[in-house]
Amino acid sequence: TGDEDSFNGVYDADAEYPVVATDTDALTEIIQNASADEPVTVFLSAAGTYDLADGVAKGKDITIVGTKDTVVDICQDLGGESGNSGMNYQDGAQLTFKGVTVKGQSDGNFGGIVRAQVTFEDCVIQDTFTLYGDAVFKNCILKSSKDRYNVWTWGASKVEFTECTFDTAGKAILVYGGAGEHNHNTDVIVSDCTFNDSSKGAAGKAAIETGDDYGATYNITINNTVVNDFAVNAESGSKIWGNKNDMSKDELNVVIDDVDVY
Repeated sequence: TGDEDSFNGVYDADAEYPVVATDTDALTEIIQNASADEPVTVFLSAAGTYDLADGVAKGKDITIVGTKDTVVDICQDLGGESGNSGMNYQDGAQLTFKGVTVKGQSDGNFGGIVRAQVTFEDCVIQDTFTLYGDAVFKNCILKSSKDRYNVWTWGASKVEFTECTFDTAGKAILVYGGAGEHNHNTDVIVSDCTFNDSSKGAAGKAAIETGDDYGATYNITINNTVVNDFAVNAESGSKIWGNKNDMSKDELNVVIDDVDVY
């Protein structure tokens, strides 16, 4: 690393020091000026909320690093191309968030990062996050105090959760959708995770719920998972997974601890 006094929040492709942002304007400028030809890591050095501007990272490989006191707001009022204020269009980007608090959508539907691959490591993820590309969650805490899912897989082809904790009011993961693409396939892998339901089953949902209106197919693999206080799904007889639309085995496959249960 170079001289820390040189940290000024402006991206320099030839710099030997980390790039530091202290507010939203600096974060936006750094990402805007980053090259699409090489990865860029940005350190959030001051506590507070940083907005991820709509479209700022398109086609780029960006890693954002901080602490639980540095909040990255994904779903602020963006006014994106769909007209849905929670949808953040980052086409072709590879985005990694490390150690930060990520704020999703507290109300409304479909808030999330669109047409990009996203990785979350050691993050706290608040509210609901809808996926529109492949995603990885490693050692994250996903929190919602409302009657809303933590994650809705919607447009992702592959989603992995490893060593995550879900603190919910009865809804954790909804494996559903296909973003309007008929015959879309989604693979969901949940390993070494814990699901907590503060409603004690009042929401009537299992930890991982499935449903389909799009002719999609789902493969759900669950390993070494602990479920606390969720409801038993009527179709599956399980608190771990639920087949709320009574999907057939041609559409849905569920494997738990190496046993093909459906």
